[in-house]
Amino acid sequence: MNRDQLAAGLRHRLRTSDPFARESLAFMLQLPDAGIAAAAYTWVTGLGRAGSLLTVFGPGVDGGRATEFVDGIEVDDQMGFDRWVVGPLSLTIADPMQSAIVQVSGDELELSYHFDATHPAYLYSNHPEGSPAFFADDRYEQSGRVTGELRIGERVYEIDTTAHRDHSWGTRDWGSVQHYKWIVSQAGPDTAVHLFDIQALGRRYLRGYVYKDGSMAEITDAQCTFGHDERWWQTSVEATIVDAASRTTHFRSETFAGFRAKHGPLTAIETGMRVTIDDRPGIGHVEMAWPTTYFKHLIESAET
Repeated sequence: MNRDQLAAGLRHRLRTSDPFARESLAFMLQLPDAGIAAAAYTWVTGLGRAGSLLTVFGPGVDGGRATEFVDGIEVDDQMGFDRWVVGPLSLTIADPMQSAIVQVSGDELELSYHFDATHPAYLYSNHPEGSPAFFADDRYEQSGRVTGELRIGERVYEIDTTAHRDHSWGTRDWGSVQHYKWIVSQAGPDTAVHLFDIQALGRRYLRGYVYKDGSMAEITDAQCTFGHDERWWQTSVEATIVDAASRTTHFRSETFAGFRAKHGPLTAIETGMRVTIDDRPGIGHVEMAWPTTYFKHLIESAET
């Protein structure tokens, strides 16, 4: 691990004068056979105000969704992600860029989540054009093996599967974004695809990687199509992806769980997916977002 990679796994000093300054870490989970998807998420602003969220959603959850959420918690500047505690969530990253332990202890939800990477972390700063400045100073994405346990009320689910995590820091200016597709997926521990396709500032920003056959390569092109229901929630996604190793990868997915979220002025549709990568079965998460006014227009236009 080089110095830059080590630093990327640690807590960063954010600009206190930037109202959009934010550092966040997300840990995904899909259990399609149980009809459950989940995400554990924690964040901190440049002013040292932090929050955490565990959201569990899908047909296997009573009411479709359950959450544990806190925000506005003041945290010490010296508290790092090796001993991070915000409300019911605690995070331990003793081996940056390789492993993490997330614990959430709530009244109705509990999560024990041990992450071990299955491929090197992908840093946006390694892209020839770097990380889009409006979205983060830098970020990394990584898939891995996860083990542990999820409790929803009286029901307990053993976790032994693949999953994804990300870590970003810097400016998060949602208002500059017109649309994006964020795809993370794995087909077993040996194959993973991450695609971030952003439309902002009058241009397209494409980031991501394909990991297969023991090699990870930058995505250089991707053609995506998707199906949706009357709410404009994505029901399926297909993508043909070309990477810097001149490989073509075919991605397909079908939604089994979803919910609607707000990211500043954007409406985002979050979906747990069953996927295939080059016809290998797997799991993943697809997030798509539009400005809320435009999203409302799409739905109202479909009703006329």
